[in-house]
Amino acid sequence: MKKTLTALITAAIALTAVSCSNKNENKPSETESTTASEAVTAEVTTEEETEDELTKRIREELEEDMKRCDDITLQELPEYDIPDDWHEINNGTVKMLVPPDVEETEKMDSSRVSNEYQNEDDSIHIIFHDWLKWDEGWVGTPAFPDLTGEDVEKAFAELGLDYDGTRASFIKAVSSFSGAEKTRENEEAYRIASIEKAVEFKFYASVFHDLSDGHDVFIKGDYYKNYDDEEIMDHAFVLIFSDGNNEYHVRVEAPSEEEILMMCSTISFS
Repeated sequence: MKKTLTALITAAIALTAVSCSNKNENKPSETESTTASEAVTAEVTTEEETEDELTKRIREELEEDMKRCDDITLQELPEYDIPDDWHEINNGTVKMLVPPDVEETEKMDSSRVSNEYQNEDDSIHIIFHDWLKWDEGWVGTPAFPDLTGEDVEKAFAELGLDYDGTRASFIKAVSSFSGAEKTRENEEAYRIASIEKAVEFKFYASVFHDLSDGHDVFIKGDYYKNYDDEEIMDHAFVLIFSDGNNEYHVRVEAPSEEEILMMCSTISFS
């Protein structure tokens, strides 16, 4: 079977939202969807590979992600003094404060993008996405077909992670443990939770949390290495929850991690 016939397996692995099913059948956010598409493209070659071989290789890659994501844990977003000249931008539902030179621009051609903003040199770039509604529950990880929702719930419970079946609680659960908590007794539960964590943070290296008027806000940080081999945050992908399963997305790009997080700290509902 050609890999083009099994690329959907890779896509399912790549999407960070595979922990919950999509009630309205909306696509993932434009940023995550694009990244997932690139991952699928990288997987597809002219070589032939059986579905079992492809699944095995994807599992091996996911296991590498499990090691990389091991110490990603939830950090509380710092408090910032916002400059007086920052102004509000919004998409009618979600709003935030940005530097004075950031203005609305023509949005990219995508049904998932509602509004787009940038400054003159495009060093700050902000994209608002439409909302997603998720069903409660867990839909599985194709690389581990024997893993069930009950296995995941049991593993979370054994590790003392709060999980009520909602998307917001899932993100909080998978970002609330690290390698320091692994023991011989909880080894299997830790492995299962780590699979879910690796899928959620496949394209990210940090996660911050904030509460905005009681609403959960998660900020996933993406990084690159500069010439001094330092990890620099390039952009953040922000998930804002009106409730446990109603999720809004904003992509925030700026020259520094501090400026990215400062803007993210002002996000709230209109």
